[in-house]
Amino acid sequence: MENKKVFDEPGNWEGRTPVTNQTVRSVFIISPDKKVKLMLTYPMGTARNFYEILRTLDSLQLDANHKVSIPVYRNYGEDVIVSPALSEAEMSAQFPVV
Repeated sequence: MENKKVFDEPGNWEGRTPVTNQTVRSVFIISPDKKVKLMLTYPMGTARNFYEILRTLDSLQLDANHKVSIPVYRNYGEDVIVSPALSEAEMSAQFPVV
């Protein structure tokens, strides 16, 4: 089977399908400082998981504001992991032992 590129397809857009066009769907999260924090690209046959996008956004915001990481399968309000990037003094100040 010959490997064709999209621009090698004959004719115009009429009669073309997403398979012919090799459609992908992408999600980008850009922070207020205008840096790309997340890029997800899904193939045509894969639906986006909105809950995973929300979990990732929550994780990015918590890390930016509190220097914590989110474990996999974490639900909203559950425990987080304190970033190893914090020094002992910063950790004690931000998360005092109760």
